Amino acid sequence: MRTSRYMKIDKDLPYKRFYPKLVKKNKGPRDVYVLCTPPRPGNLFEIIPAYQIDKRYEQSFILGISKDKSWLIDYTVTLIDGLYNTNSLTYDLLQSE
Repeated sequence: MRTSRYMKIDKDLPYKRFYPKLVKKNKGPRDVYVLCTPPRPGNLFEIIPAYQIDKRYEQSFILGISKDKSWLIDYTVTLIDGLYNTNSLTYDLLQSE
């Protein structure tokens, strides 16, 4: 996995700086969820547990990391608002490192 320029980490996570490194190495903890771009076309975003990341997600970008799915859903709403309503983001910008 690769980290996006627009990646956000939940403020309630302890040791925030270690989570992106663990997720990139496919060694994420079981209680952490990751918002990422999907490996196959068809969806805009996916929220998956960090331990389920495997080789299929090598070309995906990490957009958010949290222990709470509702925090990731709120961030997804913010991203979709930027993509479609305010036109301040593009999908290519989200997929930039």
